[in-house]
Amino acid sequence: MKTLILYTTLYGATKSCAEELAGLLGEADLLAVSKKARPDLSAYDGVIVGSPVYMNALPKPMKQFLDAYEFDLLEKKLGIFLCCSNAKRFEKYLPYCFSFDLLEKAEVKECFGGILEEDKLRFWHRMITRAIRKQASAPPPEAVILHENIKKFAAL
Repeated sequence: MKTLILYTTLYGATKSCAEELAGLLGEADLLAVSKKARPDLSAYDGVIVGSPVYMNALPKPMKQFLDAYEFDLLEKKLGIFLCCSNAKRFEKYLPYCFSFDLLEKAEVKECFGGILEEDKLRFWHRMITRAIRKQASAPPPEAVILHENIKKFAAL
């Protein structure tokens, strides 16, 4: 089965997870979603979509890609992974990020954890993150990639 891993990343964690997953799968093509990158999905039997979650949403390039290619994706074997520093909220993020049809079609859905390094965030992302954390009186989320979840995903 020929597989394509489509991902978008803001600060690199999702790209690292996509590369790790590709290595575990053996033969999978990787493609970063952008305005310019528009793959020919007909060449693939399966597609894995991976993205970070920021403020309950996917980055704009991934959201636009999913809107444009939803019908094509529904014809494929589909997997979904999200990178988020709050893995406990993974199930709650899914309906904000993906259509009902894509969620129903996906044979596997998993959280790969995430890394939130405030010093690497763009100015406005850093300000928003600090304001939310301050309002919630919460410490910074633990930065951890869930390698076991990546292995579990690859095994399915």
